[in-house]
Parts: sequence; structure tokens; C-alpha cells
Amino acid sequence: MDYEETMRHAVRFIEESLTEPLDLTRVAAAVHLSPYHFHRVFSAWAGEPLMTYVRRRRLALAASRLMDPGASISDVALDVQFSSQATFTRAFQQAYGVTPGRYRRVRAPLPVNPPFVTCNPGGMAVTRMVEGSGFTFIGLQLRDLVSGEPNSPRIQALWREFLPRKGELGSARGAYGVCIPGQGETFTYMAAASVDPGEAVPPGMVRYTVEPATYAVFPHDEGTSTYDETFCRIWATDLPATGREYKEGAPDLEVYSEPFQEVMQVEIWIPVV
Repeated sequence: MDYEETMRHAVRFIEESLTEPLDLTRVAAAVHLSPYHFHRVFSAWAGEPLMTYVRRRRLALAASRLMDPGASISDVALDVQFSSQATFTRAFQQAYGVTPGRYRRVRAPLPVNPPFVTCNPGGMAVTRMVEGSGFTFIGLQLRDLVSGEPNSPRIQALWREFLPRKGELGSARGAYGVCIPGQGETFTYMAAASVDPGEAVPPGMVRYTVEPATYAVFPHDEGTSTYDETFCRIWATDLPATGREYKEGAPDLEVYSEPFQEVMQVEIWIPVV
């Protein structure tokens, strides 16, 4: 899949639909991706969640329409899908530091909000393919996380809680972050170890089984890149170069080297077909 063209298509669709009801499901359907996969690709590309981007673009469109003296502020607000003039005014002032009325009177300059998202992946990373025979994981989990939002502090806290308890698992091997697709843009994150299938689950922990799959493996250096930057590179260059496609609905894995450190090299395993 050409993710750059897919994101261009998504942005064109959004621009043409700013005055209409828009949600994740509708935009994802327009580019023929699942809501979960589209949202995380878009978030990595844009550096912000989809609906944050949509809101920003609607405010930019509203700013241009406010220059028409024949358009009332309430009409402009409703036209760009805000529920009321009061809600629109708060959002406009938060974004631009000036109310719509004052902006109209003084024509205050506003930041440029280009209608296109760009991904600058840099050079391609060395990638390898792995045939996974399946995993049984036991660990702690966080539910209903959203890709593109600042999840790192909660995930780091989860690891700090799990690692001292890893010794409760007699057959524990390795340290894995397991990213399990959920509904819409949400996912469940597990801080876990790989274990024998018969391993007992300690109190407060959960078991999760992953079926055999083929993985494209990509490096991530926490000391030099954010996860958004790494996933931008994966979708833009590295995964397309493998000739494989992402396997919808299957979990991604973060494979951590040991001993576990706050800043370290990580392998990101993407399931492919």
C-alpha cells in the first residue's frame, strides 16, 4: 500500500467535508482502511489525532469565512460543525488567542494551518522478516488507549508496576509490549512476558494468546526517535519496501532487550501478510 497517497486522499476528503459531519469511521472508510489502522497511521503522519486535525482545519476555514461581513459569527460556527456560537468562540480563542469578533474587526494575522499532513521519514531502516510460532503472554494491561495521544507516561508507569512482579512468572521470557487493536481508534497495551501455555496467572494480571504470524521487524531507538517518528518511517518507507501488507486485527509487538532500561533499543514487530 502507498500510505503517502492514502494520506493525501484522506486529507482531500477531509477538506471537502469540513462543513459536514465527520468522524473516524467515515474518513477511514473513504480510504478503505479499518478505523484503528487508519487512525494510527494518520496520527503518526500528522503528529496529532484525526479529530484534533479536523478541528484545526475547521477553525482555519472559519477564519477565512469570518472575512465575509455578510456572514454572522453564529452562521460560521454552525457551518463548520460547532454546536453553538459559544462553543466556537471558546475554541477559536483557544487556538488563536483572539475572539472571532475581534479577529473580524482588526483582521489579526493568524498562524498558517496548511491542509496537508507530511511525514519526513528520513533514511530507511534495516528490516528483517520473522516467522512467529505464536505466543502466550501474561502481564498487566491498560485498556482504551488512543493512538496519537500522549500515552507514554501511563505506559511507563505500567512497566514500572510490571517489572518488579515479573518474577512471579516461573517461565517468564523476555519483555514485550503488546498492542492489541480495539474499537475505533482505541487499543489495549500490555506490559508482559512470554510464558509457557500452562503458566498460572497471578492476581491482577491477564493472559493473552497470539496466533502464529509473519512479522516485519523494525528497529526503534528510544534515545533518538519518538514512536510517532518511527511509525512514520515504517508506514512511509520501510513496510512498503518489504512488499508486504499490514495484517488487520493482529497485535503489534514491542520486543525489548534485557536488562530493561528507560531508554533502550526496541524492535517493533508488525504482523504482515
